Amino acid sequence: MTDLVTFCRHHQFRPALCLFVHLLGQVNYHPPSSSEYQSFLAALDNDQRKATLVQKSVSTMVRYAPNARTSFAFALFALKDLGCVRDENLDNTLLINLIYVCKLEHTPLAMDQALKLVKDGVKRGLTKPRVVDAKDKLNEKYREPHTAFISVSRSVASYFHMEIDCQNHALVSQRPR
Repeated sequence: MTDLVTFCRHHQFRPALCLFVHLLGQVNYHPPSSSEYQSFLAALDNDQRKATLVQKSVSTMVRYAPNARTSFAFALFALKDLGCVRDENLDNTLLINLIYVCKLEHTPLAMDQALKLVKDGVKRGLTKPRVVDAKDKLNEKYREPHTAFISVSRSVASYFHMEIDCQNHALVSQRPR
């Protein structure tokens, strides 16, 4: 996993993609159209460590994809073909990473898509912190998406002369200054 992140951070997407495909082989991935898909799902269901590795890897590929189109393709793959590892944390992470990639691309089309994703995140309640007990905070799977969502969404909202109202958990027009 560390090598995957390193390749991605250094904009070496082709070796990262090779590692990702290798990882899928390690967890015995089979596409939904194959007869072995059900055994793949069962294996991931029974091995939380492998499931977490797949979640982190696909999130990394979405985050560091060379463009928004590739990023969306990885997100779609995660949502359709890796349903067994889907949970609220993965969905939120994918959403935040997609906003980030669209924001980086910064074309009118990408920014429109980012705004739609920001609106979806606001509807999901990502503008408010979750109430979590102390033992869950120690859990490796615990992540607070609120801060990351606000951080990546601010510039998208600003691009459209809007802001995130954290008090009312809404996207609103910017007030004149």
